[in-house]
Amino acid sequence: MRTIYTLLLTAISLGVFSQSMIAFEETRPESYLVKYEAGDGMTPGNRIIKRYADGKGVSVYTVRYTFSYKQKLQIVTKPGKVEFLATLEDVNYSGDIVYKGFQISGYLLPRTVSYKMNWMTTSLIPIKSFDFNNVEIAGTPITFLNYIENDTTGATNYKMEIVNKVFKYSDADAKAFEDYLQMIDEYQASDVKMQKAFLDIEKINPNDLDRIHEYKSVIDNIEIMINDLNAWNFPAGLNLTAGDPINFMNKFSDLKQIHNQAKTDVYYTLNNLHQIYYNRGLEMLVNGKTGEAEALFNKSINANMIFAPAHYQLAKIYYNQGKFADATDRVRDILNKLSPDPSTRQLAVELAYTIYDDMIKYALELSNGKKYNEAVDVLNKAKNVCESTTGLVCNEKLKNGYSTVLNAQYDDYLKTATDFISAGNFEKAKETIKNTKFFVKSNSAYITQIEPLNQVETNLYNMLIYYGNNSSKAKKYTEALGYYDQAGEICSSNPAIPCTEELNQNIFSTKTNIYLDMLKEARAKMADPVQAEYLFFQAKNYQEMNKLAVSDQAAKLILDIKQKQYDDFFKAGFNLLEQKNYDEALKNFEKASVIELSYEIKTNSKLKPNLTKAAKNICIKNIESGTAKVQVNDLKAAREYYTLVKNMITQYEMQADLELEKMATDLKNKIFSQECRNKQAEYDKKVADAIAQIKESSYIIAENYLNEALDFAAKNSECEISTKDAENKRSEILPGSVYQKLGQKVDKHLEYDQFKEAIEAYQEFERHYYTNNVAVLGIKHMGFHEFFKQTSAPMINYAANYYLDKNDYKNSLDYMKELERKTYNKKNTKNSQTTLGTRLAIEDFKKNAGANPKQLVVNYTNGSKYFSYLSKAYLKQWKKLQ
Repeated sequence: MRTIYTLLLTAISLGVFSQSMIAFEETRPESYLVKYEAGDGMTPGNRIIKRYADGKGVSVYTVRYTFSYKQKLQIVTKPGKVEFLATLEDVNYSGDIVYKGFQISGYLLPRTVSYKMNWMTTSLIPIKSFDFNNVEIAGTPITFLNYIENDTTGATNYKMEIVNKVFKYSDADAKAFEDYLQMIDEYQASDVKMQKAFLDIEKINPNDLDRIHEYKSVIDNIEIMINDLNAWNFPAGLNLTAGDPINFMNKFSDLKQIHNQAKTDVYYTLNNLHQIYYNRGLEMLVNGKTGEAEALFNKSINANMIFAPAHYQLAKIYYNQGKFADATDRVRDILNKLSPDPSTRQLAVELAYTIYDDMIKYALELSNGKKYNEAVDVLNKAKNVCESTTGLVCNEKLKNGYSTVLNAQYDDYLKTATDFISAGNFEKAKETIKNTKFFVKSNSAYITQIEPLNQVETNLYNMLIYYGNNSSKAKKYTEALGYYDQAGEICSSNPAIPCTEELNQNIFSTKTNIYLDMLKEARAKMADPVQAEYLFFQAKNYQEMNKLAVSDQAAKLILDIKQKQYDDFFKAGFNLLEQKNYDEALKNFEKASVIELSYEIKTNSKLKPNLTKAAKNICIKNIESGTAKVQVNDLKAAREYYTLVKNMITQYEMQADLELEKMATDLKNKIFSQECRNKQAEYDKKVADAIAQIKESSYIIAENYLNEALDFAAKNSECEISTKDAENKRSEILPGSVYQKLGQKVDKHLEYDQFKEAIEAYQEFERHYYTNNVAVLGIKHMGFHEFFKQTSAPMINYAANYYLDKNDYKNSLDYMKELERKTYNKKNTKNSQTTLGTRLAIEDFKKNAGANPKQLVVNYTNGSKYFSYLSKAYLKQWKKLQ
């Protein structure tokens, strides 16, 4: 809702009639009261009132102001013209026009005015009225009407009046007012901010180092506040030269001056903070207060990370406290990362060498206490110091230190290995020698004597042979071989220790004895031929792996084992055969048969007939099972049984058994007969499915079922399935199937907006229906136009153009009317409507040139605005033809 302000209008009319060109002149005072209008929402006018009320902390309904002015109206006549003029002069404001000490009337004049101007004679006879909306108020004086009208009356006794005047604030008016009040609020708030800044600066002491960063933060925050106040530009924006209620300009000038001085003092202290802390630290060192000195040197570094003298003093303190790692890190940082002055550099290098020498001395002390690893770790640290620190060089002291420590550790390893050998702990001795070899290899630059290590390993070699000989004498051949193998590993891996012939002979002799013992163990297990055979082959594998001579005992042993297995398998098979357990009997006979073919043993003549008897009974059992599966129509299982029987007849050479062959053939014939019955049923099911689809008029699916039935019968021709019913039924429904496929083709074209193809496909669809008498199948056909009028609007629009191109104006118009019913955007039909209207006009004009074209076009369009393009083109063409 627009804000309409209450008008308190007092008028004093003064008519002045010029004897020259001024036909009318009137000046009258007017006043407008502006207040909050409830129910108008946040209109620009209400925003102005609310902002003022919020700033003053009062109700919007108590705020109001009035602006008054003199409205001057003039009518000036010119030859054939009448000029109307209206201005506002002497604009004054009263009411709530002061905000926190500042005059705000400059922001209270509305931006636009709307009104009605009545032109009349002096006798108040109306001539003409004019409405003016949102006329911008601007200029001095404010001209809000300057309008010229043609004078058709020729009279001079004119009068004018302005009525229904409505002033209106814009969003820009409200925004400018809000911004101005915000500047006043910030101006008033600046007084408190500046007072706080004065107090904060007064507390700053540049010599208080512990709080110097706090003072910097204060200074920086005040600078931000000063910049913010500068940005507001109060002197210009609020015209403070005319009035400065809080004396802002003087206070702000003083604040900037004392802030600059405080900033200079604080930043000077900050820039020299590291030197101040350093000097105080030196004073603490002189007075023996090392802890306080360390804290001050750290503060110096925090103030300036690259101040080398403070780093050096900390390094010295750490060295004196025994913190060599910390001292080293500090010295390395000075010489590698910083740019120290020459004096500090020299002192740092001297301290680094002192730390380096102390480390080497400490490493030798650790070595004397047999703490070799710790000693080497200290030497590595010393090496790291001299290698990674600029100005230091690794000297002979370090090399001699490594040599002393590592050779002492080497001697200790040799003694430990010798002690293990003497105690008969050969595993520990080997492990120690292995570790010693790696140790020597890793430290070859410092350990050059390898002979002592070779001598210790030779002692181990001789001791292993000695222990092996003792075990062999006690017939502990496996234990003896273990000792000999360990000795062999030593002499094979160390060129300084040759493998002796005695060792080789001892190893061969011991392995032969182990092989003979394994054969004896196998013979002892003869009661369990499976276990005896397992042990025999273990002995055989051992003999072959070690390339030993085959014992005469071995050949006789394996024949005895196999004879025992053969006899046991035959006996077990015979007993199982008597029990009619034909499957297990056959397994045992087959195992005996395998042995008979592989080994020269004493055979049993009854093995072959008994094996055949077991196999035949299994075949008979499988034929019976297969026959049972045929009876329950499980032909897959039946065929598996038949295949199993045929394989067994071949495998066990039973082809001459006519009884068995006949039984197998009978099973095969039963399977075939049942398969054909199943296939006939499957064929019948497909035909029945097709007939069910025909009843539902689903001729495409029905044809597919019939084709499947015919293909199925062809693939199973051996069953001689009759297909006459399916062939006849397919011929009967074929026209319906083709018809439905053509319908699907139409739908596909419509789906992809292929409109031309859709029309052509439907025409073919319709021709097929009538040509092939598809109606006899019970299928109802929807006519061409009926179908397409139910499609999408773009399709219907295409159809309208399609018939238009064929000069079929009736159908084209019918499709356009369908578009109207579907509320299709008529702009999309402009070209087709124009063409149709033009052609209809030509055709109708030829028939009756005297007819009423407006009535004719109404007959076509029923007066609908939807056909405005058609109507316009029709009438335009008719006019051309006249």
